[in-house]
Amino acid sequence: MRAQDIDVCNGTLIFETLKQREALSMRALPVPSELLELLMSIIDENALSPKDRVWTFCRETGWRYIRNLNEQAGIKGNPTGMRHGFGVACAVKRNSVAHNSILDGTQED
Repeated sequence: MRAQDIDVCNGTLIFETLKQREALSMRALPVPSELLELLMSIIDENALSPKDRVWTFCRETGWRYIRNLNEQAGIKGNPTGMRHGFGVACAVKRNSVAHNSILDGTQED
C-alpha cells in the first residue's frame, strides 16, 4: 500500500484487485477513522511522499507477522480466513447481502 492509496475524505483504502489482472481494477475498502488516523500518523512521522510504500515488507512477510501474532494470542486460523471472516461480518452488519447467501453462495434480489 502506498500513501496515495489512503483516501481520508471518503474513509477508504484503495487497492488494485488481484482477480482482474488483465485490466487495471481498483477497489475502495471502507475502514474506521481510527485506522486512517493511525496510517496518516505513520505517513507524517516517516515523511512519506504519495508514491512511497507505507510498509517496506512484502506480502509474505506480512502473512508471517499476522500468523505469529495469531499464535501468540491463541487465535486459530490464518490471515486469509480472517480476511474472509471480516468481509462476511461487514456485509452482514451493513445488511448488504443476506447472511445465508454469503454462506451458501446464493444471492437474494
